[in-house]
Amino acid sequence: MSPITTWIFPGQGSQAVGMGNEALAASPAARAVLAEAEEALGESIGALIATGPAEALERTEQAQPAILIISIALLEAARERAAARGETLETPILAAGHSAGQYAAAVAAGALSIGDAVKLSRKRGELMQTSGGGRPGAMAAILGLPETEESRIVAEGAAHGVRSNVICPGFVRTPLVDKQIPEQAAKFGITEAEVIKNIMLKDTVDGEFTTVQDVAEVALMFAAFPSNALTGQSLIVSHGWTMQ
Repeated sequence: MSPITTWIFPGQGSQAVGMGNEALAASPAARAVLAEAEEALGESIGALIATGPAEALERTEQAQPAILIISIALLEAARERAAARGETLETPILAAGHSAGQYAAAVAAGALSIGDAVKLSRKRGELMQTSGGGRPGAMAAILGLPETEESRIVAEGAAHGVRSNVICPGFVRTPLVDKQIPEQAAKFGITEAEVIKNIMLKDTVDGEFTTVQDVAEVALMFAAFPSNALTGQSLIVSHGWTMQ
């Protein structure tokens, strides 16, 4: 097992017509993954992946199993190429997936077969498509806009019956942040502890890094809130949560 190798699988939004075509054309192992998945689904999803149309592939109940299939097909193609060289792929220390990518990670880890995973992925996509169809909306990422401007925009939308909120996370402890701490210490001639306290977390509520779980739970709260009472709000997430 490699202490530095990690397999990360993508979620919905990474789909594209023609994805995996080269691997499927060149690799019997990749084609075997597609065949097993199509048998489990009882349909030929490979044609949709290969040639579209894009509008059909983008539907949640199609996109999620399609991404799963191609993710595992590419993995098996890589294993096949390594075997042809008399090698094996390094066993990762972990396998993870973003959102729907969790199913590909489970297959890669040996916890699910591709057949079981693709059926679960299809059902997940169908439920999401049904749920989202009754509540039309959209999500956007805003980068670099002043917080006061974000609040003004969501408040303006609220006046027209548009429910929108802004989640403003503080510093989230990520590998990138871990890399920046010693770099900032060297740049400014201070200790790493001073970088964290006086630069990264100086404006936070409690001097703690925000966690991914913090942000996720706030997003779930907004999504599940039973009324429009929070419309047009800006929620600052800085470990301890404060509402503006």
